[in-house]
Amino acid sequence: MRGTRYGQYADGVESALLQYVLSKSAKPGALLDVGCEGGRWSKVFADIGWRVTSTDVDPKVLRVCQTRVPNARCVLVDPNSDRLEAEDESVDVALCVEVGPVIHTDWAIPEFARVLKGGGRLVGVCWNRSSWRGFFFHNVPALRSAGSDPLVGFPIKYRDFRRRMIEHGFRFEKEMGYAWGPFRRTSNSRLVTLWASLERYSGLQRIVRYAPMVAFVSRKEA
Repeated sequence: MRGTRYGQYADGVESALLQYVLSKSAKPGALLDVGCEGGRWSKVFADIGWRVTSTDVDPKVLRVCQTRVPNARCVLVDPNSDRLEAEDESVDVALCVEVGPVIHTDWAIPEFARVLKGGGRLVGVCWNRSSWRGFFFHNVPALRSAGSDPLVGFPIKYRDFRRRMIEHGFRFEKEMGYAWGPFRRTSNSRLVTLWASLERYSGLQRIVRYAPMVAFVSRKEA
């Protein structure tokens, strides 16, 4: 997906939040990258001295990550596991970027609260059921992207997710709504670039309550 215009557009949104987190970090710390795939985000942190733990359920992509980020501790996890690969309050920054099978589960929020230090940050992406994409996913199955399943495809309302995060001691620092346009994740249409500019300058990115996807940074209260 990263080689398409849609992939570049999504990367731009997510990268902006990572750069925000790095700007708030006085020095390198411990990173937990959940669903690291090939390690593109792990490498960003490892290259500037962070201690990186990268996890995934796919051994093939985890081997790619280990090659790309030799100093990372790469951990293969059981898809049925409900526990993150970190000790209590041992993580400064956790990433869960476009990992629907984790972020949408009931156990994810308390687990991130467990592993993050006081003042630690979570960068994540939530698929929002309270959006036009969520409506069509649940009511017009023929329009679903190939390979989509209920766990990844808009299972929860972002406002409910946000409320639960706050109940577990998180404060939201930055939120960006995106994927408003009618493009599939594999789209390479030139209109994606035009739409990205429209989102950015029209204020759509700030309307997170109804955005199809929301990228966020939340900070665990000390």
